[in-house]
Amino acid sequence: MERSVAKNPMVALFVKACVTAYIITAILLLIISFLMLKMNLSATVVSVFIIITYIVSNLVCGVIIGKRMEHRRFLWGMAGGLIYFLILLAGSLIFTRVGDFNVFYTIRTLAICALAGMAGGMIS
Repeated sequence: MERSVAKNPMVALFVKACVTAYIITAILLLIISFLMLKMNLSATVVSVFIIITYIVSNLVCGVIIGKRMEHRRFLWGMAGGLIYFLILLAGSLIFTRVGDFNVFYTIRTLAICALAGMAGGMIS
């Protein structure tokens, strides 16, 4: 597998960007959990923090991808956000029961990830 990623620099770039985004996501979620432990945060505040986590992570993902691309950086950044979302969706589908799946939140998260990735590509 290492050889196939090394042969295709585009795949390596997307892997690097998504891994970086998920490391940022993990760090921010740890901070949110610590705040939940020390403070009595409402569900609305936690939801806002999670949306901010998606935005920050996908902005970084879009910037990483956009810096390497020469043309249409916003589309490449959006592609990075969509890949981030697809990985997130796959994990959610694995660990969520069918009855607990909410389509509205899924579409909202898709839009947030795609737009934040696109914004990251634009500012790169």
